[in-house]
Amino acid sequence: MKRRHFQKLTVCVVLCLSIIIFSSAGAFPLNSAIAADTSELNELQRQSQEIEEKQQEVDKKLEEARKDIENQEKLRETLEEKISSVEDKIDNLNKTITEYNNQIDSLQTDIDAKEAQIDDDYDKLKQRLRIIYMAGDVSSIEIILGAKSFDDFIDKVDLVKTLGAADEKLINELQDAISDINKKKTKVEKDRDKVNEQKKVLEKNRTELENLQEECDKLIEDLRASTDELSSNNEKYDNEKKQLEEKITNWFKSYFAANGDQILPSDTSAGSYAWPAPYCDVITTEFGDDGHNGMDIACNGSAYGLPIVAAQDGTVAIVNRTDEWGSGWGYYIMIDHGGSFATLYAHCSIIVAEAGETVKKGQIIGYIGNTGRSYGAHLHFEYWYNGQRYNPRYALGMT
Repeated sequence: MKRRHFQKLTVCVVLCLSIIIFSSAGAFPLNSAIAADTSELNELQRQSQEIEEKQQEVDKKLEEARKDIENQEKLRETLEEKISSVEDKIDNLNKTITEYNNQIDSLQTDIDAKEAQIDDDYDKLKQRLRIIYMAGDVSSIEIILGAKSFDDFIDKVDLVKTLGAADEKLINELQDAISDINKKKTKVEKDRDKVNEQKKVLEKNRTELENLQEECDKLIEDLRASTDELSSNNEKYDNEKKQLEEKITNWFKSYFAANGDQILPSDTSAGSYAWPAPYCDVITTEFGDDGHNGMDIACNGSAYGLPIVAAQDGTVAIVNRTDEWGSGWGYYIMIDHGGSFATLYAHCSIIVAEAGETVKKGQIIGYIGNTGRSYGAHLHFEYWYNGQRYNPRYALGMT
């Protein structure tokens, strides 16, 4: 009994050793991919998210500054139009003032003429009286009494009357004319003064508008300087983000270098991958479009919440279900298919697979969402070999 027991024990030991040896030698092949240590990758992605948030803040300020510039330029145009309108009104008032001044000058000329005529008639009257005086130094009564006959008396009386009445009438008429002209002149001067007051108001308005225009120009200048500074900051963040993206790419290269044989893609792998979004068949963005590194897949209707399946057998290498930005991928999952091949599924709403889990082709690993740099629910699908991205059409047998 002891001998048999010993023999059984020996057989068990040999079998265990054989299993260990065969396992070490590869007689029982195991998937080489394991859940990756993503602490460094997480830190890089955290820095990337931080820069993205700064860029979003800068972009928001840029948009606001550009809108402010646009509004200020519109305001400036409005001010220019108002200034132009005010200047047109001032020009019209100047023309009106000039016309009033011409009328005043014309009326003053009439007044001067009438006054000159009065002075002339008055001089003539004085000359006539002087002649009468020189003729005999007699009064009007003496002229009348000196008549030689009745007819001569009548003539002399008429002469004295006519002489006084005609001159008085003429002078009165001229004075009435001067008074009338002065009234007209006074009215025109008042009208001109009113127009001058309107002109002063308009000139004040124009000065205020010009001051507003100067303030507007200064604000536009400051806003443009601000946009230049913001654009410079944005460019700096772009450079920092590119450096981080390069570091993230290098991390993936290092991962594949450590977790797979360095073999080149062959035609035998073409078409062996399953379509990753079984309920969606609309390709919205192809690989390579404007530097796009994957294929965007959506539906004619909403794709949100529809399942995502593993395109090929493999081991889940990376899962991000906590960082909603995730280097722009949002919630994403990467599956290592061995031989340095991998696929990545981004912008998920929910991920159901776990890091280190072995998954089968066609198995649900998550659901389509709109996380990360995404504008509408869709699946961003990437095909990787040795840390580099290739067109997914090759793996899906579409080329």
